[in-house]
Amino acid sequence: MDEPVELVNCRVMTTVPRSAPSIEYDGGEDPQTGSRDAVFADAVHETPVYERQQFSPADSIKGPAIIEGDESTIVVPPAWDVQVRDDGALIAEVRET
Repeated sequence: MDEPVELVNCRVMTTVPRSAPSIEYDGGEDPQTGSRDAVFADAVHETPVYERQQFSPADSIKGPAIIEGDESTIVVPPAWDVQVRDDGALIAEVRET
């Protein structure tokens, strides 16, 4: 093979070990910041809006709800509940009827 080699595509993947970022909560204040109309499958609902950082561990809310944070917005449908775990994670589950 006397032809020169031409590099057309090159991919590199790496993994960097790191610890999970800490989740900080202000807590103590009412996390509800207002409300707005939100459209769900069954109807339009007047839906409370919450500030994610104002939740404390063990807080819980009933849907419908909108939870706003710096990194995301979470829409909780009617008939769902959200529980804040001790590590700050939000667990959403269908409400038992």
